[in-house]
Amino acid sequence: MRKIAIATLGCKVNQFESASFSSSLTRAGCEVVPFAGRADIYVINTCAVTGRAGQQSRQLIRRAMKTNPAARLIITGCYAQTASRDIMEITDSRSVCIVGNGNKDQVLDAALAENEYDLPLSDIGVKREICRLPVRRFNGRTRAFLRIQDGCNNFCSYCIVPHTRGRSRSL
Repeated sequence: MRKIAIATLGCKVNQFESASFSSSLTRAGCEVVPFAGRADIYVINTCAVTGRAGQQSRQLIRRAMKTNPAARLIITGCYAQTASRDIMEITDSRSVCIVGNGNKDQVLDAALAENEYDLPLSDIGVKREICRLPVRRFNGRTRAFLRIQDGCNNFCSYCIVPHTRGRSRSL
């Protein structure tokens, strides 16, 4: 049984998506373990809304590599969408799969793959549909989050969301 650790930074959308990852991986027969422990696979759902969030994303990546240098890393989220080159430099030649925000429905496939799972980073700006991510359980909370919309059309000069999440799409 594969041990998988999931860490989530950022918004409620990331929390919803990580709950979906956890639920899907558990149903697929994986054991979801605390991020601080040793795991075979680390899924890191990153944030890039602030410089501090980007720094925390890099710290989590380094922490996972230090905890188990042989582990596969699956890096997703807004930092992964905008800073994939930086992630490749941090991870050096380790087993890493960067999953952009437009392909989060493939995190399960990346985790279950026997070999390296190569996934091209998609252009989030052309994405017209929202990734469908099922959630059966929302552990650790008394209320679940529902994702009804993703992205933004406003392109405010100070905001990165339209560049990391794409244009507004709803279920």
